[in-house]
Amino acid sequence: MGQKASSKEGEQIMFGTNIVPKPMEAINGGLQALIDFDSYQLSVVQHSGSYGGDQGLWEIGVFKGSDMVELPPVTVEGDTIRGFLTEDEVAEMIVKMIEITGNEPKELVE
Repeated sequence: MGQKASSKEGEQIMFGTNIVPKPMEAINGGLQALIDFDSYQLSVVQHSGSYGGDQGLWEIGVFKGSDMVELPPVTVEGDTIRGFLTEDEVAEMIVKMIEITGNEPKELVE
């Protein structure tokens, strides 16, 4: 699926962070990273039903609590998700989330 780089310790480094997408139990073969920015959460997914997943690309969605929300410029106005993103483009969205929230990303473990 997506591109992965290895750190010196052998762990995967993705999206310019130490966050590693995990297998999605609900979708066979899918990956998801849940990233917390305190007031917002960013879901990053790649699976056969996500926008760009079959091409090895990523889809993101922004949550506030349990509700998906628009958050331009992370999402486009009028939409709660953005798809067909490369790993570098996801990293850019994470930087935008840091700028908007003023908080460093933390991995949510489910």
